[in-house]
Amino acid sequence: MVAAHPKSKAEEVTALLASLGIGPLALRLPPDWELTNEKLLELCSLNETVPFEVDETGALILNMPSGHTSEWIAMTFVLAIGNWMDTDAGDMVYGSGGQFELPDGNRRVPDAAWVSAERMASANLFDGDPLPVAPDFVVEVRSVSDQLE
Repeated sequence: MVAAHPKSKAEEVTALLASLGIGPLALRLPPDWELTNEKLLELCSLNETVPFEVDETGALILNMPSGHTSEWIAMTFVLAIGNWMDTDAGDMVYGSGGQFELPDGNRRVPDAAWVSAERMASANLFDGDPLPVAPDFVVEVRSVSDQLE
């Protein structure tokens, strides 16, 4: 039998927000304010505890903290994918710290992602920019702050 972990204060706040129907917040930005990768990186640096994403319309999405249970589940997937992938071929696995710029303009941070060597070959790997490829496989862990839709 596995004992349930007591909720941390962050998880209690996240659970309360979720019970009120408050999940990720999407902020519209002024049309003349272009959210470049450089500006997004600066914003992330100034707000290290807030995971930011950008949707295809350019709206800035602020995600609530996932909590330690959801993070543990996500890391279990990262480790499983890492054990499965072909490192000799150049495959890559990412956790929730890797951001991807998708073809439609979305910039997303999945909980776990695998990118094949074939896709990696065409990617510019500058560490400050989102990876400009769509992952081959993505895992999203539903935390208490996430809405099902």
